[in-house]
Amino acid sequence: MPVVTVSTLHTFGTRGPMSATSLTPEEPLTPEEKALVGRIPLSELAALAAELDIVLPEVVEPEDLVVRCIQALADIAAAEGLPFSRFDREDLERLPPEELTALALHCGAPATVEGLLKAGGRVYKRYRRKRPGSQVALLLPTLLAPLARHIAGRPSQ
Repeated sequence: MPVVTVSTLHTFGTRGPMSATSLTPEEPLTPEEKALVGRIPLSELAALAAELDIVLPEVVEPEDLVVRCIQALADIAAAEGLPFSRFDREDLERLPPEELTALALHCGAPATVEGLLKAGGRVYKRYRRKRPGSQVALLLPTLLAPLARHIAGRPSQ
């Protein structure tokens, strides 16, 4: 994947800068997910990073930025849940049962697709009111599988 220089997008948000920590498993993105990440415009990744209060380095490697965003999304999922809509049903249904259960429990929702959609629907409504155009809501379906794997691989909190 190409390395892109981004000099004007350093950001500190309301939660302060986020640090990079290792994402489990060893390879956080499958080849298919890497291909998807490669098609996401850097401006959208940078906007997601800004929304997640991630400080961007001078040189941005999109794959590394996505890994950091997944880690930040896991933290947000635990704190406030994730914004799911009815359009996320198929993506949730494709998750392995253990990852779906881990994701639901991490979000404080019942461990079913319906439970996640219902809880996520409330979060989605809040995002629409308070964070219109949120990159979290827009890119969540693309990052859902690696996010669920990351959460399932985390030690119990």
